[in-house]
Amino acid sequence: MYSLPGVVTVLRMSPVSKGRKPKKSARSAGRRARSQPVVQAESAFASLQRLLGSKERPGWFDDSIRRTIDGAPVLVDAAGPRELEQLTAELVGTQLYRAIHDAGKGLWFDRWLAELADACRRRLEESVGGDDWRPFFWLLHGIAAIAPPALVPALPSRGFVKSLPADSEPPRWLSDATRIAATGEIWRMRDRYGTRYAVIAGFRYPRGNGEYVLQLDIDTSGFVTLEGVQVVDDVAQAEASWRDAVGDSAAQAQPEPVTAADQLLCLVHLDPADEACIRGDESRSVIDNWFRADRLIRELREVMRKRRMPLPAAANLYRDIDITVMTHPFAEWRAAAGVVEPNSEAVDALAAEWMEGTTPETWFSVSPRRVEFQLGLIGDWVVDEITTEALALMPTWVRWLGERADLPADLQERVITAASTPVALSGVHDR
Repeated sequence: MYSLPGVVTVLRMSPVSKGRKPKKSARSAGRRARSQPVVQAESAFASLQRLLGSKERPGWFDDSIRRTIDGAPVLVDAAGPRELEQLTAELVGTQLYRAIHDAGKGLWFDRWLAELADACRRRLEESVGGDDWRPFFWLLHGIAAIAPPALVPALPSRGFVKSLPADSEPPRWLSDATRIAATGEIWRMRDRYGTRYAVIAGFRYPRGNGEYVLQLDIDTSGFVTLEGVQVVDDVAQAEASWRDAVGDSAAQAQPEPVTAADQLLCLVHLDPADEACIRGDESRSVIDNWFRADRLIRELREVMRKRRMPLPAAANLYRDIDITVMTHPFAEWRAAAGVVEPNSEAVDALAAEWMEGTTPETWFSVSPRRVEFQLGLIGDWVVDEITTEALALMPTWVRWLGERADLPADLQERVITAASTPVALSGVHDR
């Protein structure tokens, strides 16, 4: 377990074979019921209370809800559904970002969004007959545009719209903003290390009200995490944005059309709205798109299902792992070099830690980030001879993986340098 100053505490317990550390995954903790449909007749807040049960209300809610509603007038200037969606995401993201860094704990983002929708609806009802109803009407539609199905608020009825003066009726595109759908065009990019991915997908509003391309930057160096989210005009912009974010290891990457579900395993194991995994250093693009990324990934899953290549359920990455998949070729590489085989327990423990919690597609991938992540985990092992030998073996291990992946010399040097970094052992000493 670790925590950052002013940030929610996060459980990060990774298993190590042979009892070197308790087998427990943070990914299975704190899951919420997010996929059940909400009956539109009841408010989003009432629905969420029904789904989650009673919980202590976080103290940061009131001020952040007020700030969001006070900022709603900017939404009325949106020229179309894409701009409304973006402005709403940024308006909401500002408060989520503030909560992560100031509230410290008790975030409950889903509940907050439901309360925001309820507060907005009350303000709308109070404003009927006046001139200030638009910001609340636009905000409700903006929330419905970015929220996953289980959190979509009940929108004002047709009767409300018909009751407005003819010159006050909202634009027709406003209702279309809530009906964004994936086009079925999906591409994947992967950096030279093999641990960083871009998932690029097309989305379109109904009735010719616009389209855009979504770019998800996913890192699989340790836990599968969302590093960035961009909404751009086309695939070329998405490519350029991702390469800039990742750096030279992505310079030669090209988008590949996704033709099989196993090309998106990085997406299968990603939960973009899991509060249990908040680190505190997430980019603003990730926090701004906290709800929208979840919504759009669901749309991607649905279009994949319709294309008869549904994404598989996320497998348990900590069970039934055959470490010989890596230890045998490593031993063969060592033998070919005429090197005496090191302590087999150290090799087994290192391989188990390297493989557990990572997607099988990346077992043989190595990057500086992955090395740093692994060293951090090993530093928490029981301090004994096996741990010491595993740490000493790490530079050799990553050299083997770098050669196997045919990494360029400069990238190879970076992973070896990372593997040679001294590690402070914080685990319990063996007696």
